[in-house]
Amino acid sequence: MLSTVPHHLLDEGERIVEIASALPGEGTSTLAREIALLMAGRFSKSVMLVRVVDGPSSELGLESAVYRNIPLDSVVKTDPIVSTLTTANLCVGNPTVRQLFDEGQLNLLFARVVKLARLVIFDAPPILSSVTAAALAPKTSGVLLVIRAEKTRAITVARAMRVIERGGGRIVGVVLNKD
Repeated sequence: MLSTVPHHLLDEGERIVEIASALPGEGTSTLAREIALLMAGRFSKSVMLVRVVDGPSSELGLESAVYRNIPLDSVVKTDPIVSTLTTANLCVGNPTVRQLFDEGQLNLLFARVVKLARLVIFDAPPILSSVTAAALAPKTSGVLLVIRAEKTRAITVARAMRVIERGGGRIVGVVLNKD
């Protein structure tokens, strides 16, 4: 099943995909990394995996390229094993980051990021416990929603889908994670 997901991500020219779950602990980060590795093996231009950090972080993230005028390539790291995979953080735990969403700076940041990578994958916090994940959704090409089998109730999944869609986001697929 995993091998069919990446084909769908690129069918419609989608370049920025958010991978999120309804609740914590559904395997979103593992799936995001696996998809990024799989896709990085297929492209000569890199795939970027962006971990969204919903709290304070000591590392500089993509937001630093906007607000501290730090070069984008200084906050993007090349994977030591897969040279076509790059990683970065988007740290949204400080008050100035709200301006990314309010002032349209996120669109400018995304335009810069897609110049560095063929596909950008955001490993987002859970939709129902983070306003950040819901706010990112309409700015991306779509959301791949991860659901843990036998844990996440259908009503919870439906609620997460409504949050995404009401906020202007688009669901491009659902992955049932069975461990």
